[in-house]
Amino acid sequence: MKRFLASFSVLLAFAAPTFAQTRALPPGEIRANGDITFGNALKLGKREGNKTVITPDTLQILGPGSTGPADNFSVGGAMLRDVTPSILSRLTPAQIADVRSGAGSLDVSDAIIAALNSCTAGGPPPTVQFPAGRYRVTKELVAQTCTVNIVLDAGADIFLGAGFTPNATTYNFGIFRFMPSAKGSSIRGPGTIDGNRGALIDAYLATPRSVQGNGLYVQRDFWSCIHIDATPDVTIDGVKLKNCMTFGIVHFAGDRARLRNIVVTDSSAILNSISSFNTSIADFAGYNIGNSVNGKAIPSFTYPFGVGDCYSCTVSNISIKGSYYLAYDGTSSSKGTRIGDPYSAGFALQRLYNTTITGLSASGFSTTLPGQSAPDARATQAAWGVNCDNCYDTTITNTNFQGYYWGALLAGSRVTFTNFVIDGQYNVAPYPGAESAFGIKTNPSGQIRAFFNSDSTFDHYSNKNSDNIIVSNGTVTRTGDGVSLASSNVSLSNIRSIGNKSGGFAFWGNASNISYPGSAPFPVDNVNLSGLYSAYNGGGGFTWNTGTNHRGSNLVSLNNGQESFLTNISAGFFWNAGFGGDKRNISISDWTAEDTQNRAYTTKVSFVPGTSQGKRTLIASNSSELSIGQRIKLKAAGPSGADITAKIIDITDDIMGIETAAGAAFDGTGCAATNLSGTVTYPGSSNLLNGTGTSFLSQIKGPVYLLLNGGYYKVGSVVSDTVLQLDSVPPGAISGASASYRQCGIEGIRSQNYGVQLPASSDISDVSLGAASSQRAKGNVTANISAATASLADDWTLYTANITFVDGTGVTVGDRQSRYRVEGKDLCVNGYAQIGYSAAPTLFNVFLPSGFAAGAMGGSLTGANTTTRNRLLGVAVNGDTGVSMIPITGSLMGGSGQYVQYGGCVALQ
Repeated sequence: MKRFLASFSVLLAFAAPTFAQTRALPPGEIRANGDITFGNALKLGKREGNKTVITPDTLQILGPGSTGPADNFSVGGAMLRDVTPSILSRLTPAQIADVRSGAGSLDVSDAIIAALNSCTAGGPPPTVQFPAGRYRVTKELVAQTCTVNIVLDAGADIFLGAGFTPNATTYNFGIFRFMPSAKGSSIRGPGTIDGNRGALIDAYLATPRSVQGNGLYVQRDFWSCIHIDATPDVTIDGVKLKNCMTFGIVHFAGDRARLRNIVVTDSSAILNSISSFNTSIADFAGYNIGNSVNGKAIPSFTYPFGVGDCYSCTVSNISIKGSYYLAYDGTSSSKGTRIGDPYSAGFALQRLYNTTITGLSASGFSTTLPGQSAPDARATQAAWGVNCDNCYDTTITNTNFQGYYWGALLAGSRVTFTNFVIDGQYNVAPYPGAESAFGIKTNPSGQIRAFFNSDSTFDHYSNKNSDNIIVSNGTVTRTGDGVSLASSNVSLSNIRSIGNKSGGFAFWGNASNISYPGSAPFPVDNVNLSGLYSAYNGGGGFTWNTGTNHRGSNLVSLNNGQESFLTNISAGFFWNAGFGGDKRNISISDWTAEDTQNRAYTTKVSFVPGTSQGKRTLIASNSSELSIGQRIKLKAAGPSGADITAKIIDITDDIMGIETAAGAAFDGTGCAATNLSGTVTYPGSSNLLNGTGTSFLSQIKGPVYLLLNGGYYKVGSVVSDTVLQLDSVPPGAISGASASYRQCGIEGIRSQNYGVQLPASSDISDVSLGAASSQRAKGNVTANISAATASLADDWTLYTANITFVDGTGVTVGDRQSRYRVEGKDLCVNGYAQIGYSAAPTLFNVFLPSGFAAGAMGGSLTGANTTTRNRLLGVAVNGDTGVSMIPITGSLMGGSGQYVQYGGCVALQ
């Protein structure tokens, strides 16, 4: 059916141009298929239901009274040219072809700059869209006229091409740069901005640089992929940044920035955000971050992620995986010119105010550069996970730092650091020494120099102590000191410090003998400790080098003193006489000090014998009863069945990493051998080993390395009596072979010599130790309390203890000293006695001071101590569960005439 359009024909006749020869159009019609035509002469479009779609080949409306060019039509308040904003509309056909082909050989800088600044007075902000393609630029793309919205489509790649020549004016350079007049601008992904630093490194390094920092440094630049230059309300969302010469993003003095969903790879740093208010930074990921390209050193700041001078800001969900920094350029025979700091930080946070930070994670810090096999002498030798210096009213929560020399450094006022995991992975050497590393450290405010001052020196220090720092709910392992305090007014709670190279918790202070240059000495005063667990650390569980007005409760020290070079401070609770500063007015209640290691463990280990090296991997049948940081004996694991002493440096499920003296040989022939019954067959094409006449379920106890045809293969699981699943397989088929394995036993090594070691010293006074039932040391420690008379509060009274023995023969008591005092409703005693014997005693009893029988001197004693013998505590070999005892083992009391120390409290009625 056809419908004629007479009136429409008349309308078009008036609008038709004049041709060389006048022609009449056929009648208009709508055909059965919906086409709108004038016969076969002209087709305008199509009728679709109640809608007419006009699709002319070419349409242009000109002349007086017309609407003008079509690109100025207004559509819903926006200009038509802004509805179709592709940058391709501004490029030449050759440039478009170059972009679409991915060649990136033609410069498109001028077209992009014009588009970024194509503002219309009173009109909406222009949008510049980059379709998929590769766009080469050789100029800084500066938005400086008005707000502009940039959209990088998937597959869009804007890269800085060769031909860009840096000069002295490009120290603050960005491929995209926003000036203050571009307030409210944005870049949205998912496209990519590529700094192309591999191709431009030589030109960059050729740029003349000034010497700064009292001659310590050359000029370090802000040559970034995106530079926000005092521009408020900028949004960067969802873009990928790579190969940026220095920073992925430099954000300088622009309030209310929204920076989120950013991935930065192969660049010197991720972000440097300085001087802003109410900025939000979220969901960043950085990979392979460092300032070296092809072995050449880029002058840069040595931290991947920096935020400073930020007021009321939020930072969340930031991850760094892999970072490295060169501090020297290597141009001379020594390390060369200083281009960065000799240490770095994963997260450099300075001068933050009322800021919340959550979800920081960093791992993979290395002094070995990409492509190298050994550490580089030019590299920074140590790094922080996070450095929060001069922070105020700042909360940092949910953090995870792996493999950093220092975990977290905190300084300022009202700083909270909570919900953390810090694992140094024993990455604590070679600078400046294992004992100087730490998992968490509090410092005086401003103790470490400013990262954000381009004219950095090492003498920017504060004369103000930090205050109100709260650290809680986390774990610190495999670093130097687990938690180290060098400032006052600190609260520590619910922290586990395990397997650290030095101590568990240490109170160092900042006295004159350990201060930084230019700093004032600060004590460690007013500290609250609660719910702290210190275990398997190299030195003491809790070490006071300085500190006054400390209060502690529910403190546990277990099996510390693991490092032989720290045996002089291997007590559970240790006061270091004459070192650091005054140690006064310290009250510890509810404490426990145990050493439970001097025994054989049920764990058995299997390994491939014969390898001589410092570090090895074992598989353990029950690794849950062992700990990182623990020193053990591998029984009969060495040549001729000798024991090997090792330190556990890693435990993951049944895999246990150990470290021994370099070159320690693992023979294993002295370990118990199990020869499997029957024979085994391996088909050569799976991970299953089949048995004939075998009893795998009963004969294989735990994971083992199976010796088969001269090779060792790890058993993953026992499927049945006749089927094994292997984690590692033989190189070829095996038929009818015999198989066996060896497992070595493990023995613990006693390490924590004292429960409490409190020597006499003029700088130690007014120390109070504990509640009645919870202060006793347990296990194999040499003594409960080793304390000089003058070191405790001065109300101790000397008396001659009445010591008797049970089930012992030929026992004598030589030199002795005992003291007592009343603490509230508790009677406390400590002392020592020299014991001689001809047959080892099972128990000796220490009687109470004269006058403390029932009903005398303020009341009778309670509980088990009201027996007729009135014994307070004793020392047992075979154990006497009727009273609290300190067991003495043969290794501790190996000869007549040894001293035994004792102490404890009982309750008075």
